[in-house]
Amino acid sequence: MTQTIPTDTGPGSRATHRIDCEAVRFSWWMTTILHRFPETGEFGQRIQEAELNYLVHFKAASTALAENYVGLPY
Repeated sequence: MTQTIPTDTGPGSRATHRIDCEAVRFSWWMTTILHRFPETGEFGQRIQEAELNYLVHFKAASTALAENYVGLPY
């Protein structure tokens, strides 16, 4: 299967929308693992700690974090 890169990357294009959605998702994810929210309770805190543990101990997770942090290609 051949992937084509959209040539229309202006505001409102599909490529711009995908990039915006990925940025929002990544921002939400980073916020949830780096900040504590009292309303999540003990279970939420344990999930957060598990996510951080996964990032520290698994190369695939840290690679995905790095790729998303510097920006995904489109």
